[in-house]
Amino acid sequence: MGAGGGVDATETASFPDWSRLPLDPLLVVMAALEAPDLVRSGGACSSWRAAYATVRRLRIPTAESPPCLFYPRADDAAAAGGDTDAATIFNPATGASFRVRLPDPPLRRRSLHGSGHGWLVAADEASNLHLVNPLTGAQHALPPVTGLHNTELAHSDEQGNPMYNVYEVEYPSTEPEPLAYAASELRLYMYFKAVLSCSPCAGSSCVVLLLHQSDGELSFARLGDEAWTWIGGDEYYITTTDKWMTTWTAFSKATAMLCTMRNGLFYVLGYGADIITLDLKGNSPVVRKIMKDMTNQDDPTKYLVITPWGDLLQVWRMTDSRSSTTPVQQSTEGMEDCDVGIGMEDSDVEAPQDP
Repeated sequence: MGAGGGVDATETASFPDWSRLPLDPLLVVMAALEAPDLVRSGGACSSWRAAYATVRRLRIPTAESPPCLFYPRADDAAAAGGDTDAATIFNPATGASFRVRLPDPPLRRRSLHGSGHGWLVAADEASNLHLVNPLTGAQHALPPVTGLHNTELAHSDEQGNPMYNVYEVEYPSTEPEPLAYAASELRLYMYFKAVLSCSPCAGSSCVVLLLHQSDGELSFARLGDEAWTWIGGDEYYITTTDKWMTTWTAFSKATAMLCTMRNGLFYVLGYGADIITLDLKGNSPVVRKIMKDMTNQDDPTKYLVITPWGDLLQVWRMTDSRSSTTPVQQSTEGMEDCDVGIGMEDSDVEAPQDP
């Protein structure tokens, strides 16, 4: 200790300046960290944040890692001192698990409708969708449910809770009749699946494609949009020909979706096993059918899968219905029993900024 209580140069030199560590050893250390520690390390100083950004960009070591599992459990709240927003992330590669806390509204009062790039697509009790990062707590609101072409706010029930009208068209020539839904119930009926084109960290470049009622319609929105853009209507652009065709003849109702940025297109699988591509990068959606309808007599459950070598596969799952006298108890807790997989190999996590 120098005169006047200060720290002299000799004593200062005995403490290493970790901010001056070279990039290579920093990358080696950060590559071995679990996700929460990696996020925290990026907030230590500007040089560590630069190294952290490099880890994210190069996907070290997550490019070869399996997805992590995200799920809320009953004992998470107890272990977190009664915090109902606590959940668990489990890494099957290392066996490590850690608890995270999501922002309001509480996780157990939301429904989950998709995930991608480390983000969840969740609907709140008003049936509005949000993008949520379970690691950092970041959250982005998507257009409201009333931003869909067939949904409008109707009135309030006796308790003052909002009600919605949803219009369904059975046939093109018929006038749609509205169906009334409570706000808390509509999300379970309306949303089938949501797919992200990229990380929401990309801002308005991130496109969310939504598969929804009635019977597998498609709408999309970019971050910051006020309403959903419906892909359909009286005319459906570009199919196997270069002519405009009606939705009813151009494409059977969608059953599955995936997005690959290999060529910047969404791929959509129809009920009849037909496949279309969606190019949503421009002002107007460009739709092209790349596989024609096939028989759907057996009506299997269908999935789209991209192989490691880049081929696109359809996976059909055949099931048989069997009657049983054994009683089955259906859980009403919803979120408490819901396991959701997050592709953490594509995870985007923002480290805290330097103070």
